[in-house]
Amino acid sequence: MLHESLQELAQIAGECEDLAMLRGVAAESQVLLRNAIDHDAPAHEIVPWYSKLISDALHSEAVLDATGGVHLVLSGAVGRGDALPSSTITWLAVRAEGARIEHDPSNVIASTLEDLGFVVAKPPQRLDPRPKSDWLHHIDHAEGTELNLFADAGTWALRRVNEREDFTDLLKAALELQPPTVHAKAGMPETAAVLSVRDQLLAPIVGLARWAGACAECPSASTPERLQYAQSAEVLHPEEASLLLEAFNAAQSLELERWAQRVQAAQTAPSSLTAIQRSIFGASARSVADVMRAVAGRHTR
Repeated sequence: MLHESLQELAQIAGECEDLAMLRGVAAESQVLLRNAIDHDAPAHEIVPWYSKLISDALHSEAVLDATGGVHLVLSGAVGRGDALPSSTITWLAVRAEGARIEHDPSNVIASTLEDLGFVVAKPPQRLDPRPKSDWLHHIDHAEGTELNLFADAGTWALRRVNEREDFTDLLKAALELQPPTVHAKAGMPETAAVLSVRDQLLAPIVGLARWAGACAECPSASTPERLQYAQSAEVLHPEEASLLLEAFNAAQSLELERWAQRVQAAQTAPSSLTAIQRSIFGASARSVADVMRAVAGRHTR
């Protein structure tokens, strides 16, 4: 069960009235998250808490006032509900129909978060504000990795993506993230290798779940829920979904541990990991690679 302090902060996140309060909530979330990790709080509890807190804060009145009424639809890790402190925060900025905007008013929110040490997507990864109708048109014509942005915005954007008949672009984008071969020595990754929990574990799992969830018409952007739907729809075999979920949970725990140790680099050498961390990474990478090869064998030609 979450500590009382985490629950209290979560309750006020959506009640931010101005940017000063939003800054306070966001900064306090980092302190409480670090404390929770230090006290061995499980990743499957604190990651959803952190994601919802950030989402609620960015949907608060403080943001609407600061942007002149532009609504932020959270995408990426926050939109999926699996945000980590190292995750990039991104959104779709939705302005009212007919409103004239000379610059992106959500930049003030991006700057506020960046000043606190958060990572925020920059243009062109973060697109200019537009009315909802324009976003829907954009989604209908999106191709390649751009489709990922919309699939992870778990509201009307995801519904529009799920209405497509062809999800080849999502599968292709996922398979391009397949973890590299990690050569083992005494059962652990070679110390000369370069490892990245975010790029070599989390990104491939999220990508494969995104594709599989769309095929299964999953209404949620949550990675675990996408895997569950994909298994039920027989897009993924039960053992494949299980391996991916196990690796996903392990990768989140590893990334949280590294963040708590104040390791900010996306890539690292195995020598900077403990023996247990190297072992977990190696086993998880092999599981993800095995599943991706199996999926590619069934669904590509």
